[in-house]
Amino acid sequence: MPRVNGDTFVSYAQNGEDVLLWRALGHIPHGRYVDVGAWDPVSDSVTKAFYDRGWRGVNVEPVPQLADALRDARRGDLVIQAAVSSEEATELVLHQVVATNGGGDTTGLSTLLDDIAYEHSGEGFEVEEVVVPTTSLAAVCDAEILAGTIHFLKVDVEGAEADALRSMDFKRHRPWVVVVEATRPNSTVPTHEEWEGLLLSAGYEFAIFDGLSRYYVAAEHPELKDALSYPVCVFDRYTTFAQVEQGEELAAARDAHDRVSAELARVWQDLVHWRAVALDRWTQGFKERERLENRLTAVKKRNLDRSAAHRRELKELRERISRIENSSSWRVTKPLRWARSKAPGQ
Repeated sequence: MPRVNGDTFVSYAQNGEDVLLWRALGHIPHGRYVDVGAWDPVSDSVTKAFYDRGWRGVNVEPVPQLADALRDARRGDLVIQAAVSSEEATELVLHQVVATNGGGDTTGLSTLLDDIAYEHSGEGFEVEEVVVPTTSLAAVCDAEILAGTIHFLKVDVEGAEADALRSMDFKRHRPWVVVVEATRPNSTVPTHEEWEGLLLSAGYEFAIFDGLSRYYVAAEHPELKDALSYPVCVFDRYTTFAQVEQGEELAAARDAHDRVSAELARVWQDLVHWRAVALDRWTQGFKERERLENRLTAVKKRNLDRSAAHRRELKELRERISRIENSSSWRVTKPLRWARSKAPGQ
């Protein structure tokens, strides 16, 4: 889980649904949820924050690779790989919508409805047809992991919400809060008139519309309505997972910058050290060369007879001067000698 202040709620949901639900249900230590159309275990997940806080439940996802990802990440949850429907068929065709990034990634737009799949295809998405098993919402809620209590039910099935809700037995299963996506996929066109009557007639009261989903409270839990009466706001003291990731990336960049700065400081210290060494060797070499040249001049003046001993001494002095001038330190410090020769008084 991201490193944040313990009092800060990290929201993973697409539209802050988990913040709103936590406001109403966060007082429950080990609650239970059902997420129909769970999609990803982290990205845009309504249940990730609850799972991290000890809640457990059922995730329903028909796309095979997404169901596998949920199983890997949610070892404490039950993952049902199926489409929820009121139809008696044991299998249905799912229109699997693939991202346009060329990587074959599955989006959260996969749907059972032909017309919605056609719209996505017209928008440039690749749509693949796969056969998936089906189940009813009532059967999902029979899962043993729920222990007979569901604190919230979320239904997001890309336009097929009415059919999913028709497969529920609200007399036998009474989720405290029901959250249903209430607009046509990728639009603000409302769709709740297709299914809201099912909830109202089952003893649920409308609480709030957040611009994407509508929230309903079971009549036997009126104490939750106040917490669900206003949208997510600054007083919820939350941050988003995207903001946490950006903060961690910024911190990592700062750490990398600090490491580079430290390395540059070390290189600079080495440069200063070796500059001092070079200057010292240049000074020593300059003085030694000057001493040898003075001696060479003196020998030339003293030994005018050009004897063999005189020639040997001259040769030795010239060789020593040559070694100094051919040394690495002498060549490296050539600019310093040039600058010295241009200095006033030189």
